[in-house]
Amino acid sequence: MPPARFAAHLDALSTRAQLVPLSDCLTRAKQPRIAITVDGGYADTEAVAREMLEPRRVPVTVFAPRQRAWRDRLAYLFRQADSEARLELALGGALITLRCGEPAGRGLWIHGLHQRLMRLSFEEVDRALDEIASQLGVHSEGDDEWAVLGEEALKRLASSTVVEIGASTADPKAIGTDKKHLEALIEQRVDHFAHPTGPTDEVDDAVVEAVRRAGYRTACTTSPGKVPSNPDPFRLPRMAVAVGWESEELLGRLRFLI
Repeated sequence: MPPARFAAHLDALSTRAQLVPLSDCLTRAKQPRIAITVDGGYADTEAVAREMLEPRRVPVTVFAPRQRAWRDRLAYLFRQADSEARLELALGGALITLRCGEPAGRGLWIHGLHQRLMRLSFEEVDRALDEIASQLGVHSEGDDEWAVLGEEALKRLASSTVVEIGASTADPKAIGTDKKHLEALIEQRVDHFAHPTGPTDEVDDAVVEAVRRAGYRTACTTSPGKVPSNPDPFRLPRMAVAVGWESEELLGRLRFLI
């Protein structure tokens, strides 16, 4: 989303509701409340926090589902690669050798590489993706779109007075370990989780139980709606905001929720 549009969204929202931390949505209040969340863990989040959120004192929960950001970039690289492009890469102790082939058959390569990337440190993944881009011959001005927060940037972001870091993972078995890893990295509690599967009716009970056992306080879905008076803290509704919405459209869509 263009920075100017996001800033306009913040200013418009502040005229209609109190902008609060995510945890505050669990308690009832007379005044309408909105909690802002940001997904993806992309590198430009740090600048957004410093230049737009901190001056306005707007709290935000930043979910850092880095696996999704990495997979997005990996998929982008393979989409752009020529069918004859070859890759030879040492990754996680194994030598990966492949030819891209036709686009329809590249999904298995993307999935397999992504699984190996998830076992590496943040910086190792970034280096590996840069090497993949180089070998596949994919270089574009748009590549910065997929840059994600490094470990040091994530720590700086966590130190902001308005930012709370949340977690998300596509692997239910890693919900607890990812929380511990993120907490050790930023030296803070991580209380909030974002379900990667999205809508409430797609969130499995076993996943909710794993989130609860891991010690999270809340978990968000992508089902739009108003937080009810007696909410399930592990299936909170959340409205996605489209990149192209101007402030007037955003407020119009919120009309029945606040």
